[in-house]
Amino acid sequence: MVRKLAITAAACVALTACAEGNEPTGRQVGTVAGTVVGVLVGSQIGSGVTRAAAIVGLAVLGGWLGGELGEGLSTEDKQQAGTMTQEALANNRAGQTSAWSNPSTGASGQVTPGPVYQPKSGTQAGKQCRQIDVVAKPASGDINRGKRTACRNANGDWEVLSA
Repeated sequence: MVRKLAITAAACVALTACAEGNEPTGRQVGTVAGTVVGVLVGSQIGSGVTRAAAIVGLAVLGGWLGGELGEGLSTEDKQQAGTMTQEALANNRAGQTSAWSNPSTGASGQVTPGPVYQPKSGTQAGKQCRQIDVVAKPASGDINRGKRTACRNANGDWEVLSA
């Protein structure tokens, strides 16, 4: 009985997340998935009141943890960020910022490449490389900033090498 109630509650959370007709955010998907896993694990523990407490407790914990893990950039966000990074590396002068945003998820970011240089030694010696400053803002998460190194590969495409 409690197991069915918990599964029904998870289904309600999922339907509520999609009620506006928009694609659910990573946080919403993670919350639902974590809740379902919590219910399934909790239903295997003890019996009676102990089982009910395990189901409710693990559903709440799983929902919270799943939401935290799902808060990052979606696959679509990462694709847009990657496309913008390639365009900025190929076309922007040093210090020129390009921005991207995904209206369907609310995520956004920007890329600012540095000057082109050629390393004198190491695995990238003689290749064209650029340092890039990257900013990513997931829809409901903290702003992530970082510096990366990108070098042209054998095909002439820019490949981001390091974080």
